[in-house]
Amino acid sequence: MSKPKNKLDAIKRLKDAIDVLQGEVNKLVDNCKHDYQPTRPNSMSAKCVECGEWMPGWYCEKSPTKACIYTGDYDNCDICGQPEERK
Repeated sequence: MSKPKNKLDAIKRLKDAIDVLQGEVNKLVDNCKHDYQPTRPNSMSAKCVECGEWMPGWYCEKSPTKACIYTGDYDNCDICGQPEERK
């Protein structure tokens, strides 16, 4: 990488490099098979141990997807019974 002429050029080059790297990160995360595990014992949130992506929704140990499933009234998880709105 050649030396930039000024601060604005340096910032643009760095932003362009970040965009390229973020694209690579997104590809890796998108292609991950996600092994979500709770962030701590009895946690309601989880992260993938392979890529670090946070699990969307609430963690549910008993669910086949490891995420709470809501149907019907959408108030409580069909699997664990925990409410969708958690304090």
